[in-house]
Amino acid sequence: MKVWRLVTLFIAAYVVTAVAMGQTGKAQVEPIIGSWRMNVSASKISPTLQDVFKIAPPKQRTEVYRQIPNGRIELRGTFTGIDGSSYSYSKTFPAEGGMAQQANSEPSESDVDTRVSPREWYVTLMQNGKQTLTIHKVISEDAKTMRQTVTSVDSKGKPFEELRVFERQ
Repeated sequence: MKVWRLVTLFIAAYVVTAVAMGQTGKAQVEPIIGSWRMNVSASKISPTLQDVFKIAPPKQRTEVYRQIPNGRIELRGTFTGIDGSSYSYSKTFPAEGGMAQQANSEPSESDVDTRVSPREWYVTLMQNGKQTLTIHKVISEDAKTMRQTVTSVDSKGKPFEELRVFERQ
């Protein structure tokens, strides 16, 4: 009897481990984790957004997400404009959503990442506690494409939108 209990426990532990690790034998990771490159031609760039942030339209943009300790995700991004200008940005945020910690941001700027599901996020940017911009990120079922819909208002209060299409690298 004791042998059968041991065998049953072993099989149960194996099944639980297999389910937790998926059929590939690798631990399941967040769908957002990885390197993404913007497909500029598939994106719909807003001239209003470019004007608000005083930057040239993008020639190239990448975002790299990685899991870091304490249940957080790190985002490192690079941007190159068609005029040759460039900048980089980084932040960390809780994998389950919450306040982000941005590198090199002004004290009056803050960012909240809201996880709707493993494949869907809302990012709310604020200035002095007032919402200034929202980014809705949706990762495709096959996890090969991420669509980012950016919404905000211009200086006159007129709403505008930008669509960014990223492809997994």
